Amino acid sequence: MAGVGRRRIAAPARHQRVHCRRWPDQQRRWLSQGRRMKTWLCEFGGGLDSLRCVTRPRPAPAAGQVLVAVEAVSLNQRELSVLAGDYPLPVKDTVVPAADGVGRIVELGEGVTGLAVGDRVIGAVFPHWADGPFSPERSDQLGGSLDGMLAEFVCLEAAATVRIPATIPVEQAACLPCAGVTAWHALQIGRTTAPGDLVLSRTSGGVSCFVIALAAAMGATAWVATSDASRNGALTALGAARVIMTGPTMVPEVMSSTGSRGADRVVHLYGDVNESVAATTIGGSVSLVSPTGSGPIDASAVFLRNTAVHPISLGHLRHTRELVDAVATHGISVPIAETFALGDARAAFAHYVENRPFGKIIIRAHS
Repeated sequence: MAGVGRRRIAAPARHQRVHCRRWPDQQRRWLSQGRRMKTWLCEFGGGLDSLRCVTRPRPAPAAGQVLVAVEAVSLNQRELSVLAGDYPLPVKDTVVPAADGVGRIVELGEGVTGLAVGDRVIGAVFPHWADGPFSPERSDQLGGSLDGMLAEFVCLEAAATVRIPATIPVEQAACLPCAGVTAWHALQIGRTTAPGDLVLSRTSGGVSCFVIALAAAMGATAWVATSDASRNGALTALGAARVIMTGPTMVPEVMSSTGSRGADRVVHLYGDVNESVAATTIGGSVSLVSPTGSGPIDASAVFLRNTAVHPISLGHLRHTRELVDAVATHGISVPIAETFALGDARAAFAHYVENRPFGKIIIRAHS
């Protein structure tokens, strides 16, 4: 299927529950397909060959849970880490993959309040991490130690779901729990990004797209470093005030363009962390999303520049709620590279691995 381009959406006057008039018919149609459903499974460390589609009984929500008919899922680097066997947190030997996804509630478990059948929701990737610092007790995560979103139906903890306003398109909502929340957390940790700040995001993947759009919406100046010059126009359209090339000229260009001041914050997604430290202003910060491609950190450089290096472990439930509010308020959207049907999920993963397209890969389960 052809990809869907970036869309700007109007800011909502207020966040209110809006039900589509066709929803009762959709609900009946989805639930009338029987008590069984399609779901995808993979093995931790099993590679793409371990991805397989199976038929299972449709789950029933336990007390405190909601049954969600999944509408769309998006892919992230973490899914590839699970398949490669190098994801750092616990993963079940056989797991339903994917942490990013959105759907509509079709059934409420006992004791659930504040939600209704028909609500469109996303689930916090770490359902037991409501707020505060990350800890082992809060490390259960969708698509890892818990089954993820790549299925026709999933059960989610009601307390860890966030309602999606009708103003956020389905495919955009599917990108929020993992990629979007990671970017939001990266801009909030330590001193919150403020108007007038200079934010440099390293790479031009899905998280970086959110960093650019969110930073611009917060009144900051967003720069991005990429190794692919063909993306310059799309990154500028997304909100990047400047696009520079990754490599030995990156730090000198940052410094020469800022009068040797540097960036207030570098969101580090790939490459040498020491380059990110060198690109910050004195007293600046590095949001360390991934150490991939980096060697040891030079402690002397961190000390001399008084740089705060913050590891980013995705984000918690409060981050998720704040992100949804920001996306709805500012009409933020990120590029969608291509959309696949649920039955073609293996092809979606292969496309992601082989082509590394600009924008998010979406898999549609229900429509």
